[in-house]
Amino acid sequence: MLVLEVCHIAIYDTYMELPKAGTGIDLLGRLSKDDWREIAAANLCLGGESEAEALGDVEKVMRTDEIEGERARVVGYRQTEYGSYELCAVEGVIDLVSSLENDSEISAPFATYTKKMAALCVRTVENDGSKDYYFPLDPQAILSAELFPDDSVLPRYIRKLCHYVDKTQEAVEKNDIRDVASREYLIDDLNGVLGDISQGTEVRIDCRAYRRRAGGIEYGVDVEARAQVLFGAAPLFVWRDNRPILEVADLKDSSVFFILT
Repeated sequence: MLVLEVCHIAIYDTYMELPKAGTGIDLLGRLSKDDWREIAAANLCLGGESEAEALGDVEKVMRTDEIEGERARVVGYRQTEYGSYELCAVEGVIDLVSSLENDSEISAPFATYTKKMAALCVRTVENDGSKDYYFPLDPQAILSAELFPDDSVLPRYIRKLCHYVDKTQEAVEKNDIRDVASREYLIDDLNGVLGDISQGTEVRIDCRAYRRRAGGIEYGVDVEARAQVLFGAAPLFVWRDNRPILEVADLKDSSVFFILT
């Protein structure tokens, strides 16, 4: 078993190339009139049996597979917990598209044509906890939405995985999930994201430091090492100490695992 402090995992990136330092992406500017019409049409399907499919259509328009887990700044009207709307500017991480319900008795500062609207979720860290802000996807509701320049030392697919790991752990802690079946359901979702990224390929890990356990996981001997390139196969998330941990089998020794924390 190996315990690693990971600084890079080499997996081919099949998504768009994010902007370099000094530039950004205008998320609204890349939406056409047809894109906005498609979002409006999807809003008509929210609240029914086809809601999940409609939200999936909006995510395709917004290209959330490219931007989820990335840092962005959004300025616009967000829905409060009371159903009203307030103007605010938020810097956080892009999350999935969600469905918001409009209360007919609460006036909105922009036109609302449907009972429900698709909204872009932005997650922030406040007071050592996360908070979600929901902005209806409407050109009158969102004034600007810009993806920050990609100046991170970590590849963006690693940032995306970290985003999903944090969400999975948060779901367990927030809902006090203890039964095995529910946890396995969350882990399956997380491994689905991992599978989409790795596409079943072998993984190279550049680590700053790791601990190798020889002679079995339970009663092995730890050996400290630093700065080495390691190779593994079949990465898989499992539960360890109430947190999803990535295990990768050693290509040369089936009794050894890389444990990514």
